[in-house]
Parts: sequence; structure tokens; C-alpha cells
Amino acid sequence: MDLKFTLSGPRGKTCADCSHFQAPKPGLLNGMCFNHEVPATAGCNFFRKK
Repeated sequence: MDLKFTLSGPRGKTCADCSHFQAPKPGLLNGMCFNHEVPATAGCNFFRKK
């Protein structure tokens, strides 16, 4: 299965809500997920609730 990101995830299923998401470091806007730089508001097909 291919990883597919969207710019805006559904409520309660954004990157910020996902256990795979690594929050951005101070001074950066985007975090990391599966070696991809993504905003906390994005979503993908590999979502796993924290």
C-alpha cells in the first residue's frame, strides 16, 4: 500500500492526532512522518490514533 498524504486531514484524524507524526522542532513549521516533512494539519492513509 502506498503512502498518500492530503493537505488537510479530517477532524480527529490529522497528523497531529497520529502516533506516527513527530512534532516539528522549534522554529520549524512542519513535522516528520515516514521520512516526509508534513504539516500537523495534513492527513494520510496510514493514520493511527495516539
